[in-house]
Amino acid sequence: MDLILTWSDNIDYPLFRHFINNYRQHFASINVYLSHKNMELNITNFLMDELSRMGVAVNREPWEIESKARDWRDHAVNSCLQFCHSDWLWFIEPDFFIKDFNKFYETVKKNLDGLDALGFIDANRLHPACLFFRRDKLEKTSRDFSAAPPKWDHYGQFSQEIFTKLRWTELYKIGLVDYVDWYHHGGLTQNYNLVQEGKEPNYNLNNFLVYNAASRTDLVTQCQQYLDLTHKAELLISDIKKFI
Repeated sequence: MDLILTWSDNIDYPLFRHFINNYRQHFASINVYLSHKNMELNITNFLMDELSRMGVAVNREPWEIESKARDWRDHAVNSCLQFCHSDWLWFIEPDFFIKDFNKFYETVKKNLDGLDALGFIDANRLHPACLFFRRDKLEKTSRDFSAAPPKWDHYGQFSQEIFTKLRWTELYKIGLVDYVDWYHHGGLTQNYNLVQEGKEPNYNLNNFLVYNAASRTDLVTQCQQYLDLTHKAELLISDIKKFI
């Protein structure tokens, strides 16, 4: 199985890097597209070094090329797909959390026979935070991972093709339940983008603050610029932070 995800060059996900450290051996390849965010904070060199050290294939193209793409995520995913050759692809996001990886992964593998896709529904699409897809069925789709607001978000067109042409089911139907076996912290990246703009993070704040503190773990090498960002987030939304 090949793992595919996108990662902005202005944010670290230390807990996801810890996940990679723990479970790298389960994947034939891990493919990250490191996208240009063009914000003041840029930790590209740190991310390239740390991810490469863990055996992650980091794909990155010059801004002059990436900026001409019709949709940044569609471009990123298709760039990664050329390096994926396993029977199954696992599209994932760094804000997807699994309670018990071995249980989750074994349950998924036991239920893939007879399926072409497996994931969870978000509005009118299968969410790219966790989507398993049979590699040899790509030709049945347009390989279009773009967003088309307000019609649908990223993976909307791809999902419609799965719904109408392929065999698919949802995680909860194989016994993997949201808030029990897994959790998706949507808006995590957007919160950090807001902080970098000097604005208060505003999505799912209780869980964000828990994550923000936990991400300062000493289980992985830390980037000081990212650590500073986590403290800035707390300064923006609390009165007590500057006193402790």
